[in-house]
Amino acid sequence: MTDKERIEYILGILHLNAKQFSEAIGMKRVDTVYNILHGKHGISKSLAQMIVCKYRMISLDWLLLGIGNPILSYNSPSDRIKGIMFKNKLEPIGLASRIGLSFSAEILDIFHKDKEPSKEIVEAIIERFPDEKEFLLTGIDKQVKKEAEPFSSPWIINAPLVSYYAQAGYVKGWGDNEYVEQLPKVPFMVEGNHRGSYLCFEVKGDSMDDGTKQSYPDGCLVLGREVRKEHWSSKLHINDWDFIIVHREEGILIKRIITHDVNTGNLTLHSLNSMYDDFKVNMIDISQIFNVVKVITSVKR
Repeated sequence: MTDKERIEYILGILHLNAKQFSEAIGMKRVDTVYNILHGKHGISKSLAQMIVCKYRMISLDWLLLGIGNPILSYNSPSDRIKGIMFKNKLEPIGLASRIGLSFSAEILDIFHKDKEPSKEIVEAIIERFPDEKEFLLTGIDKQVKKEAEPFSSPWIINAPLVSYYAQAGYVKGWGDNEYVEQLPKVPFMVEGNHRGSYLCFEVKGDSMDDGTKQSYPDGCLVLGREVRKEHWSSKLHINDWDFIIVHREEGILIKRIITHDVNTGNLTLHSLNSMYDDFKVNMIDISQIFNVVKVITSVKR
């Protein structure tokens, strides 16, 4: 597929025109999408990032390079239903027709508003697409995982996503490689050398939101590069990075570190929102530390 054909494919599946699609991904002007549809230029990295931020099931490798399957990750039942629609080249109305619904309002809400599907909808989809039962209920699709193997690119990282609802489980099983492998993947574009171990975390709450560009608003995704434990005995680079801290009692914390006492292992954690007080934790109670290296801010209207 060409860039033009990939955009046409996405528009067809989403049941949106170029203007509606541009608005959905947060673009003020439709010219960029129109120019791609008319073959004047291709899909830029920044446009691709906006698309996968809004529609996370779309593979960044496929969108930019035409590599693998269009579908990459399935974070919720609504995402999985969208995945089934993508794989079967169905619009919402088409899926409604296939499962015997004369009125497709609920399917449209699932697709455009991420509404949780009813038990009846799930059962109807399983009855019509029995091969999709395991995928719809668990999000595990071995065939798609095989086809969508991440493309080896110097600027794309497909990082396991620890969503807000998965964070309690991650804190308990952070050392379980099998658990991490089962997490959905989120594509990030990075610059330069990106060696190391990466994870993506969903931000919950407003403690790191002060209304400025440096904020981490509720619902955004942060990409973290792990700081290996052999480096903890040296002073962390607290003036260069914000941090993701996996704390055994407090859970997953995304904070700014304002002091690091290398003798005691005490860290003073700071929230950007002035309504939250600074507090101390000790490294003996910490399982992992990550530098925040990239942020995707969710698009909300």
